[in-house]
Amino acid sequence: MEPFAPYPGTGEIHEDPLFVDPENHDYRLDEGSPCRGTGRGGEDMGAIPYMTGVEELVEAELPERSLLSQNYPNPFNAATVIHYQLPTANHVRMEVYDLLGHRIASLVDSRQQAGEKRVIWDGSGFPSGVYFYKLTAGDFSDMNRMVLLK
Repeated sequence: MEPFAPYPGTGEIHEDPLFVDPENHDYRLDEGSPCRGTGRGGEDMGAIPYMTGVEELVEAELPERSLLSQNYPNPFNAATVIHYQLPTANHVRMEVYDLLGHRIASLVDSRQQAGEKRVIWDGSGFPSGVYFYKLTAGDFSDMNRMVLLK
């Protein structure tokens, strides 16, 4: 395993965070992780995996309805995770808009199978501010607000 390279920013821990199984995208913190209890209010410090694209989250039963969840963390610095679920296979688009309604990023534009998903938006190249992300899948469409703070 390569040495841990901290993400630039504030509140860094310069040690291996000891994820459970990062090779298989399991970024839960191991019991002995130095990130335990170091987050805001004594909570565990979270982890945003360095990845692109959409990750399948659960191989369990299918969701009953489409849903776009609030991004986490929010507000965020640099990167945030957006969860959503699809009850049926559909063409999916997820786009990010600035406060003036200009599309500034396309995170997803492909046919996807039903299930729970997540996508990461790296906003490090954008200024601080309020942004909106919109999910469109078949007849379903929803939009949420997120705040980028640098």
